[in-house]
Amino acid sequence: MIPVIVCGALSVAAVLVRQLFFKSGKLIGFGCKVLASFLFCIAGLFAVLERGIDPQSALMLAAFFLAFAGDILLALAGFVDEKSNTFFSAVGGAAFLIGHIMYIVVFLSAEPLKPYLIPVFLILPAAYAVLVKKKLINPGKNTLPVMIYSAVLGAMATSVVNLAVSGNGGGIFALIAGILFVLSDTALFIFNFGSERVKELRGKWFVYCVFIPYYIAQGLFALCLVYL
Repeated sequence: MIPVIVCGALSVAAVLVRQLFFKSGKLIGFGCKVLASFLFCIAGLFAVLERGIDPQSALMLAAFFLAFAGDILLALAGFVDEKSNTFFSAVGGAAFLIGHIMYIVVFLSAEPLKPYLIPVFLILPAAYAVLVKKKLINPGKNTLPVMIYSAVLGAMATSVVNLAVSGNGGGIFALIAGILFVLSDTALFIFNFGSERVKELRGKWFVYCVFIPYYIAQGLFALCLVYL
């Protein structure tokens, strides 16, 4: 368990170091993000080694590496022209989407969904729909992908709530991670599709509102796997 915790903590530290000491270095920022993502994959690998290899751990590990690929693609999007940026962002987003679906499969295979939790699934898509309708976020041509992603995110959130209320050993870690994922992704959409005033705050708060919760969540998912 200790190697999992250490790698997860170092993952978060990597993005903090970038924010605190290397704000102006684009390449250094890219390197810190890649390192942070690689470290949560290593945390996942340690979790698999401690738990033992089975279908659930293999699927979780695959999800970690999909997230790693998504992180790299989104980071590279900042170095390319607009057309390539759109491609990298789309493929990176798809990698995260598939990764979330893998998490859902793992968690629901560990604890079958309790029927009374089904309405929980609707909360996030409904909340995102309200944000779009009230023009608090304006995804434009990305509205459909955002709504699809919010539905998958809602399903993931439901699966971790189900895991926690079922008394599963990894439930509390998964629940906290799920909450952090929701906060991180919601902040990401607000920074990307919110008002110009909100976008102006991106440079100062993006790392703290998006990256830090995200990397903590990935580390907690790795820790969850040990007890799942």
